[in-house]
Amino acid sequence: MKKMTVAFVVMVSMFLISCGSTVKYKEGDNTRSFMQGTDKILVKFDYSAVRVGKFATEAEYIENRMAEIDEKEPGKGDEWRVKWEEQKDSVFEHQFIKLMNDQTGKKGVFAGTDFNDAPLTMMVHVTFIEPGWNIGISRRNAEVSMTIEIYKTGDMNNPLVVYEMNRLQGVGAMGFDFDAGYRIGQSFARGGRDLGKFLVK
Repeated sequence: MKKMTVAFVVMVSMFLISCGSTVKYKEGDNTRSFMQGTDKILVKFDYSAVRVGKFATEAEYIENRMAEIDEKEPGKGDEWRVKWEEQKDSVFEHQFIKLMNDQTGKKGVFAGTDFNDAPLTMMVHVTFIEPGWNIGISRRNAEVSMTIEIYKTGDMNNPLVVYEMNRLQGVGAMGFDFDAGYRIGQSFARGGRDLGKFLVK
């Protein structure tokens, strides 16, 4: 009976943790009043200070990963580097915005990277990426952390609000998420979904 009680408490705790918001308020307008009358949000992404895995900088990660790939398949490192950069736009950012719009669109608010006439501008500063791995017998989920700053377009010196989202884990494809880009993209998708839901709730 005691074991069942402990198991129940653990299950409830895990449920409550999973239901908790991943969006953490840091400073500024905590009422979300800036969303009133808004129908568009311009989104910009910044990777200038991102750490990747165990590496202090993205440049170190790229250099190391290219060397690993070239050691196995000479010349393939450059192909990987190009793909890594392309995936930022085609996978990571695309998934973030798509899942954000799935939530904010219900309230008539849409985000995009080309909405230059939007009243609000959102800066997504990506601070950490854990690519994870999946080699069949062993796997680790990808994780992403980011700082979100929302500005009135035209006044990029004074953020209306600042949020943090840490250690966002995406949901794998039933264990078949062998591609790092896919895994990371799912973490960005989690960020977009959770932020969108938070902004319009």
